[in-house]
Amino acid sequence: MRTLPALLLLCCLTASSLALADIYKYVDEQGNVNYTNIPNRLPGKAERVVVESPAQQMPSTVPGTDGSNSGKVRAASTPSPAGFPKVDGSTQRKRDDARRQILDTELQNELKSLEQARQALADGKDVRLGNERNYQKTLDRVKELQDAVDTHQANVDALQKEIANQH
Repeated sequence: MRTLPALLLLCCLTASSLALADIYKYVDEQGNVNYTNIPNRLPGKAERVVVESPAQQMPSTVPGTDGSNSGKVRAASTPSPAGFPKVDGSTQRKRDDARRQILDTELQNELKSLEQARQALADGKDVRLGNERNYQKTLDRVKELQDAVDTHQANVDALQKEIANQH
């Protein structure tokens, strides 16, 4: 009975190592880049691609556990290619200002829509329309009004968060 767990563990370890296969990259006659794990499909010039296992791709330490980094993860900085177009500072500031103006306009529009939706909800809560003999119809109408308020509130919150992130 004790050999069953050991055998199961051995099978799992063997299966996980077999899951990693060689990957080959080649360019076909039409110039398309292709990848395969079947070596006998390789025409002429193919190169083996090294693929790291997920365990190899994971960082060895968790950011913030040693007190450094404060739990923040920085993006890897990769230099731009030589011919990559660059934007000067004044152009970027103009773009940022235009973006901020668009966000402010959208925020003002959403605040107006939110206020209108709240007013419609307040006006519609206590009113029962003539075609609403069944009280469920009244509840459904009020639910739609509440959903509109919730949607506009979520939009306002998202715009305010986006504006705050811009600084």
